[in-house]
Amino acid sequence: MTRGLMSTFAFAAAFALVTASALADGLRPLPLVGVTEQCPTNENWRNVRVRACFCAALAQAGCVPVVVPRHLTDAEMEALVSRLDALVLSGGEDIDPVRYGAVAHPKLGTVNRVRDEFEWRLLAAAVRRRLPLLGICRGCQLLNAYFGGTLVQDIASECPSSLMHRGSPHPLALDPDSRLARVLGTTNLTVNSHHHQSVKAVAPGFSVKGRAPDGVVEVIESRSYPAIGLQFHPEKMVHEDGNKLLLKVFSQLGDLVE
Repeated sequence: MTRGLMSTFAFAAAFALVTASALADGLRPLPLVGVTEQCPTNENWRNVRVRACFCAALAQAGCVPVVVPRHLTDAEMEALVSRLDALVLSGGEDIDPVRYGAVAHPKLGTVNRVRDEFEWRLLAAAVRRRLPLLGICRGCQLLNAYFGGTLVQDIASECPSSLMHRGSPHPLALDPDSRLARVLGTTNLTVNSHHHQSVKAVAPGFSVKGRAPDGVVEVIESRSYPAIGLQFHPEKMVHEDGNKLLLKVFSQLGDLVE
């Protein structure tokens, strides 16, 4: 038996056990939500890593987080995606500008081409299944690039009058007609900020639904696919700051991407 078949069968067996146990107890099976790993390229390259706050926020919201490793074959990705209820694209390094048809800016940060290739394959499998998608920080940028948009490669140099978006909280204004505003019940938030890139030309089928005071795009929502991108980190605000409002991003994910 090949490694691929063994891992696929093992996952299917585990999934069947969890589902059967829940049904036997009269419970509704918990949603399985995939979270992309960080794909470390340094001395930790042998490890599969994801920030604990992603898993903690999902668990707090009543979901079962499933870390998606880069080592999967295409067939294994298809098998896993078919069992997930949604996929979270987590934060990380800059995306190679080649992916959205641009030349590297002098202020481009570290890129992780191993991760780019992994997540591009994963998104292809997810889109074939029309799997709901939540992109966070890099994940928001990844959604935009994958669906045909472009990125501001360095906010500070390309938008000189912008706010400091690395480490400083700032207000966020949501469009009243956005799904995020409807789920949260407000159009005004204060969010964290840990990025130096952002959405530039929004991807076809997506709309900008939230901006920082300097105009930097913070929220995109798709009009034709169940997907939303958030430039800030709700998982950190839930797990580290105890923000109950933003827990709805995870507990009502179905409504966010409808």
